[in-house]
Amino acid sequence: MDRLRDAVLDRFGRVDILVNAAAFTFKKPTANVCEDQWANILDTNLTGVLRGCQSFYEALKASGRGRVINIASLGSHLAFHEVAAYCATKTAVLSLTRSLACEWAPDKICVNAIAPGIFPTGMNNGMVCETPRGAEMLTRTPMRRFGKPEELIGVAVLLASESASFLTGQCIVVDGGYLASGVNV
Repeated sequence: MDRLRDAVLDRFGRVDILVNAAAFTFKKPTANVCEDQWANILDTNLTGVLRGCQSFYEALKASGRGRVINIASLGSHLAFHEVAAYCATKTAVLSLTRSLACEWAPDKICVNAIAPGIFPTGMNNGMVCETPRGAEMLTRTPMRRFGKPEELIGVAVLLASESASFLTGQCIVVDGGYLASGVNV
């Protein structure tokens, strides 16, 4: 992480924005998740965010307008069947976001999160595309479709911009209404 930071500083001379987006998941009954699996997902999804924030902190502070955008999840707000380890890490990412927002506000660093709804990716295609699980997710999504990656761009641009200079410790959910939803059929 420090090598990446140094390469960015060498090339651009400063860092204004950090986006922490690395994550993985697996579907498995929680009773059968071994300690190594738990530790690996925790290390990537949560500790990786912490490492990124720690490594880039001084450069973000020096910019005088640092922005951190952490990628949370719907799993930060609710449970999904047999992905407890993933949901636990994404809930913790949201808590870390809020804590750093409070801690780093005096340094003029805004720390926020984006919680994407269901966006098919290489990581989750097998769980959501043309599966009973995916069909249920679509039923719970008032817009009746999955998100497209380009639909996250506007929120990221807002959070990275000067227009968000008084916005910190927040999580913007981009989910087609999933969290707002009750009965949809």
